[in-house]
Amino acid sequence: MHQVGGTSEGARAVCAEYCDMFLMWPETEEKLYETMQDLSARAAAHGRQIDFGLRIHVIVRETEDEARAYAKKLMSKFDPVKGAEIKSRAQDSWSLGVHRQNQLREHADMEGFVEPLLWTDIGKARSGAGGALVGDPDQIVEKINRYMDMGFRAFIFSGYPLLDEADYFARYVLPRLPNVSMPDLQGRRPATTPVTPLTTAPLR
Repeated sequence: MHQVGGTSEGARAVCAEYCDMFLMWPETEEKLYETMQDLSARAAAHGRQIDFGLRIHVIVRETEDEARAYAKKLMSKFDPVKGAEIKSRAQDSWSLGVHRQNQLREHADMEGFVEPLLWTDIGKARSGAGGALVGDPDQIVEKINRYMDMGFRAFIFSGYPLLDEADYFARYVLPRLPNVSMPDLQGRRPATTPVTPLTTAPLR
């Protein structure tokens, strides 16, 4: 499966013609859907269809108040100067995608939320994906289901610290989500195992 990420004109053109999955960073549902419509139309011009994936952080707790409290704690010692320094060192700091993540925060409320559950303050301290879903298990599952209804078929979830947040996600959310193989759905899995150095071919 060929995956492409990037919101620039060049990235969109390449994905429309060649990729199987277009990976996106957090934005409002309206902006995400606009991008999906644009890529779908571009792919159709090549006689193709593509799938969509979303890379986003998650903070899930038993209650929404607990999740929001942890989000605040996560940023409680944030140093704006140090954060800007870290972001500027990242290789993608100049990219259009990072620029759009920065714009997203400009429209957030005083607590960093740009729409229900979508918290943007995490993007102050890192480059790349700059949004997190924050809420209780029912809220997070409902939001992910909304994304799936929009047309997302793959997700890359993360959190800080990763192992702890993965445990919360596995406990509260993962059992309630469908889990399938994209290569199988897309007909990309070969009927027989190919002979390569990573399978049965001799290593040289």
